[in-house]
Formats: sequence, C-alpha cells, structure tokens
Amino acid sequence: MSQDQNEEFQYDQSRVDRSGCWTEENWEQEIEKHPLFTSKSPDPDQPQSELIEAISQLKYSPEFNSVEELMNSYREDGNQNFKNKRYRWAVDAYTEGIRLALEHSKSNSLDENCQKNLSILYNNRASAHFHLQNYRSSMNDALKASELDHYNLKSIHRYCQCCFQLEKYDLCIEFGQKHIKNFDPNDKIVTSIFNLIEKSQKNLKIQTRNKRRDENHMITIKSRQDSIIAAVRERKIRFQGSLFETTYTNTWTHFVHFDPENKDELVWPVVFIYPGPNVVDFIENFSETTSFLDQIKIMFNDHNRPAWDEKQDYNFDTITCSYLPVTFESNQPVDFDTNNVCVKSNETIRHSESQQNESIDSKPIIRLDKKNEWKERKQRKDLAPETKSISITLGDCLACSGCITSAEEVLILDQSYQKVLELIESKKKGLNDLVIVFSLSLQTLASFAAKFNCSLQSVAEHLAYFLHDLGVDYVFDLSLARHICLVEYGKELNDGHLAKPLISSTCPGFVCYAEKSQGDLLLPYLSNLKSPQQIMGLLVKRKLHLADPSAISVPIEKIYHVSLMPCFDKKLEASRVQNRISNAIAEVDCVLTPIEIEKILDAREITDLTRVPKRKLDTFSKDFNEDSAIYSHIGSGSGGYADNLIRLMLLKQKYSFLSDTNSLDWKANRNADFLELFIYQKEHNNVNESIKPILSFAILNGFRNIQNLVNRLKRKNCHYDFIEVSACPKGCLNGGAQFKDNLTTSIKQSDGLMTQELVETFYHQLPKTDFSISHNDHRTKELYDHLGIDENFIATFRTNFKAVTNNFNLLNSEW
Repeated sequence: MSQDQNEEFQYDQSRVDRSGCWTEENWEQEIEKHPLFTSKSPDPDQPQSELIEAISQLKYSPEFNSVEELMNSYREDGNQNFKNKRYRWAVDAYTEGIRLALEHSKSNSLDENCQKNLSILYNNRASAHFHLQNYRSSMNDALKASELDHYNLKSIHRYCQCCFQLEKYDLCIEFGQKHIKNFDPNDKIVTSIFNLIEKSQKNLKIQTRNKRRDENHMITIKSRQDSIIAAVRERKIRFQGSLFETTYTNTWTHFVHFDPENKDELVWPVVFIYPGPNVVDFIENFSETTSFLDQIKIMFNDHNRPAWDEKQDYNFDTITCSYLPVTFESNQPVDFDTNNVCVKSNETIRHSESQQNESIDSKPIIRLDKKNEWKERKQRKDLAPETKSISITLGDCLACSGCITSAEEVLILDQSYQKVLELIESKKKGLNDLVIVFSLSLQTLASFAAKFNCSLQSVAEHLAYFLHDLGVDYVFDLSLARHICLVEYGKELNDGHLAKPLISSTCPGFVCYAEKSQGDLLLPYLSNLKSPQQIMGLLVKRKLHLADPSAISVPIEKIYHVSLMPCFDKKLEASRVQNRISNAIAEVDCVLTPIEIEKILDAREITDLTRVPKRKLDTFSKDFNEDSAIYSHIGSGSGGYADNLIRLMLLKQKYSFLSDTNSLDWKANRNADFLELFIYQKEHNNVNESIKPILSFAILNGFRNIQNLVNRLKRKNCHYDFIEVSACPKGCLNGGAQFKDNLTTSIKQSDGLMTQELVETFYHQLPKTDFSISHNDHRTKELYDHLGIDENFIATFRTNFKAVTNNFNLLNSEW
C-alpha cells in the first residue's frame, strides 16, 4: 500500500461515537453485570437485565430441559440461596423442584436416579426449614427424603435433629437406631447421630421422670381440692365457678384451704373494704371459727389502730359491717351469676355518728359461725343499701377496674359476638351498608391450629372462608401490624435520651395495672407505642383501599373493624378514649376471642373447621405477605419484641456474631416466666459481676414477676435496656380466652404434648419474615412508602397513659 493510500485510509478518531463503550475506569463494573462473569447471585427484588431473563427462560423451560435437569436447576438455585442464608427463598426453590418431580411421577414412574435427586431436594428443604426453626416441616421433609433413598444419611441425621429439638426423644432414639445399622460407625454423620441418641436417652429419662412427678403432683393437688370442695359443700356454702381460680391479680396465690394444724377447719382469704379512705385489708388466712366481728375488734381498738385512720374515725362502736351479695337485691347470700357481677357502686362498710350509741347486736353483721353457716344479725332498715340498677360500660371498667368477676365471658353490649352477628344480619337485610373487616392475631390462630390439628396457615384460610361466608368483607392477619410495631419500637429504643428500661406497652392487662396501681413508678418507663391491634385498626380505617382499590370510596365511619384476640383485656384496650380516631370512630370497634368464635361455629353446627373450604387472606402488601402467606417473627409467642430488638441493637453496634437464625441464650431468673439476656464484649465470655454488659434485656410474664419488676424499680436496681411484659403467665399464647381443653383423643395419644406446648409448637412452625425491623432498611422504607406511612401517620401510632388515683379500686389498693 502506498503512502498516499495509507493517508486516505486514516480517519479522525475524535469524531467516533464511543458512548456506551467500556473504558479503563468502568470495564470491571460492566463485566460484573454480564451473567456469565458476575460474581454475585442476582437480587430477586431488583429488575433483571434482558440477557439474564432470557437465560433464565432457557434454564427453566420444559421445552429445552428434562425434568431431571429442571430439578437440578432448582436445587442449584436453592443451594445458592441457602449459602447466602436466604432460607425462605431456598425453600421456594426446592419446593418448585419437588413439585415438578411429583407432577412428572403422576404419568411416569421415577427412575432410581430421579428418586435420589428428589430425596436430595426434600433433604435440602428440610435443612432450610430447620434454619427457619420450622422443625415439624423439617422433620416431615427429612422423613420423605429417607423413604425415597434409604442411604441418604443426611436426611436421617436431620430427622433425628428435629426430633431432638421438638423433645420427641423416643422418636429420635427409635429412628436413629433403626436406620444407622448399615452405615460405617466411624463416619462423622453417624457419630453425630449416635451423640443425638445418647443425649436423647438421657433427656428421655429426665422427661419421663418429670412427667411422672408432675402427674403425681397433679393427682395430689386434685385430691386435696376435691376434699376442700366436699368440705365446703358439707357446710352448705354455695359457690359458682372454681374455688381455686381468680382474676384478682393480688390474690392469685391465696385460696381456701385446710388449717395445717387443725385438718378439719377451713381457712379462707378475706378482704375488708373501707370506701372512705380508699383502703382495703387483705387477710390471707381467715379461720372459719373466727367471726368478722371478732376480727374487727382486733383491727380497731385503742392499742391497735390502722395507720391510715389518722383521725380515729373508725372505732369498733361506730362501724357497721355488711356483706352484700353482688345482685344487691338483699343481704341474703345468693348464687353468684358471674355474667352480671359488679361491685363498684355500693359501699360495704358504713360509718355514721348516729350509730355510736347503738348496741352491737343492732348492727347488720353477716358472720360465719363454727358450723360455717351464714347468719344475719338484726337488720336495720335505715342502714339497708340502696338497690339502684347499675349500667356499666367498658370505659367505666377501664377507669374504675372495680369489676372482680371471675367469668371469662364478661361481654358488655358492643363488645360481643352477638352484636357482630346482629350487624351482619342487618347488612344482609339492607338495613346498613357497613364494610365489616376482621383482623386475626397469630396467637389466636395458633390456638385454633392446636384445636383442629392443622397448620396455622391452613386454619387461617379455613376461618377466612367461614367469616366471608358469614358476611364479612375482608379478613387480614396481624403480622404486618406487628412488624410495623417492631420497627417503631426499634426507633424508640435507638432514642438515647429515653429513661431506661424501656417497657413494652402491648399488653393491656399490664397497662391497666401500671396506670391504676403503680402509675408514678411504671409510667415514666412505659413505651407510648400502640399495640399491633390498634395499629391494624388505623390501617383498616385509613388504608383499606391498598388491599382493595374499590374500597377507596368507603367512608371511614362505614368501616366496622373486629379484632380476634387471645384475651379479654384486649376489649378494654379497644375501648380506651385514646384509641379513637374521633369521638364517633374507634380504631377497633369490637374485639372477639376464640371461645366466642367457637360459639358461632357451634351455633352453625360446625364441629370441625378443617371441613370448611379455604380462602386466601386479604393483605395490604403483597411483598410482605407474599401469596397471602402469614409470616411470623422470631422470638417469644407474645410478639418476639425482646428477641428482635436485641438483634437490631447488636446490628446497630456492629456486633455481627449473632445471625438471624441463631437462638438467643435466655436465662431463667427465679422461674421460666422471668428470662434475662446479657450481651458482653466478645473478649469477656467468662463473665463476672464487675463487667458491665453492652446490652441487657428481659422477658416478664405473669403478675408475680411484674411485682418483682416493681420491687426492683423501687430499689433502683433495674438496669435492663428493654423489658417485654405480659400479664398472662407464659405470655400471649396462654391468654385467658384461648382454648384450654382443645386436644382431640388422637392427638393426646400420639403426641402427648400439653395444650400450651401444642399451641406454642403450631405458632413457631410459621415461617419467619426476612423483612428487617430497621427503619433504615431499604425494604422497610419501600414498605412504608407503599402503605403511605409518613410522619403524620406515624404520630397516630402513639398514645398516652396516665395514673388513675381518684376512684376507689380494690385491685389497686396496697395490701
């Protein structure tokens, strides 16, 4: 080529368009985007490139891949997600591979290689379920894997692990010994199975011993109680309900019993109420041989006067004592009608100057004689109590807390299932145009699951169909509201200026106690965040159109929200003035409980809810409740507040040694309902009292432990960062309105779990959400944006509490 031709061939490179080309600065980033060279797995939440989508279609297309190739592809995807600790996504991938194999097996027999691959898929899914703490699901998958391939040693190991976690030690021993006979005893997995069998044998002995001890203890208690009941009836004392149960939080350990020294005499707990100074005397052991009159002589004399009677107004000669039956119709003892009991209006001890010269015999005194028969002294008409009929509301109960009924079914007007049924029937007749919405707590669903022996997700869908068939428009679960509550608790805990400890306020029973008994002490530490029940009420009333766009035109006053909850205290919470959107609009219009839903089922002759068809639940966010599935949170059955928040605080302080799947090592303090967790610096594993923990959390259930908390706060010896509190022993899963005797015969014989343990098992089988509770997490921000939760809406999540000191309250008196 000549020089002239070469010059003609040359061109101006500055005029070449190089936009979109790789450069020395960006070539590494660009090559990372290519699916053949990327070092990271694609994020399922982010939009994918066209090239990746095309490759995916080829990879998963049944036209270009055999069933075995597709199974391997889904297994590889699941393994990648498992490696990245995305266990729920791993479960989805393995499930899809299993589904393809099972569909293929309907028309074609699976060859040996296919069966082995299917066994591996089942075992891998069992591993993912195990890390999600879904031990029953993991156990079922491991069993199927072992049945498909008897030489799948990992599935045998996984099954034994699940049995051990579920405390089914006999199954672990039996299954392990049966299936490891043909394997090399020196194999590491076989050695691990032998260790599990050995531990199970030890634990089984302890379990059997404890069970036998508990059974003998219950027999002894039952025999003692039967003797007491027989003695009470022999004395012709009438009673209704149980002599050994009470809703009195301050008297729950004190019941009628035999005198330890004189085995034939009964000893009773007795309360003397003084309405004037708003004080009570509680006598733990009041012998039946002692009259009330004799006791008053001891309590009010010149040598022994109560400290509260500074003016000495209460003298023996000026006191009139009367026992008033709760019906207020007469002074004759009558059977208690526990559905109409209220003690807040009439005085039981009266004081009058005009009575000073009256003889003792002229006072209307009800006493117990030595035969324990009720007798009445001379009745003075001018001292007879007024018998006005009393009308009370839940608002009165919340302000007064004077109701001491022991019935679990105190249903007052608007807070009843009859009211809900009336509204539904009126709607069917065209008499109202309400939109009726139900929200289901996970604790109540666990109780239903235990009762009908099916998964929590299934029982929720059965219940959703039943409610829709009844006339309900929407049915939600409360997992989203709980997640929002956890996010807001995380914000509050991160606020360093708050008084420590921060105490949860989701339990209305504890809130009532705090306001009316220990207001000045507890309220400064109490979180002002509303419970998931009320947050769900705000979502239902203000954001219903996000679940169904056609609901955008529904006026807020036309939405009737019913919440299904595990205890009756939730009815009181819904009735609080602070929990109203306006004077006429409540966040939650009615609270029902499992035993009330059971009555509706009984009225329609439905004895087995699982025979009702299923319907998917409604949802505000398809991202959070994917395919309308219910996702729980790790931690306790009361919401897992302590468990989740301590993980959040560790993440904030960059302590990454605790993963989401690690169980926390909670330690019992005094009893199993008082749990503590202290986190120390890594280098201080051998902890002593001189080393201060970086974080300290506690979980308290039951009023016995709440009293311990009060005592610690009084002594200024309470140094926790956060305390999760529930008034019910064992927490919300043991709520007062949960099913208590709900096990079928088959379950009792095959499983042997007590009711409470069974409810906990079903509850913890729920898959755990992978949404972070950090308000800085991008998925949380996207969730809030989708729900329209801005600062103004977040402000409605807050409430206020105030000490109640003006009204006389038996429960709140200092004893």
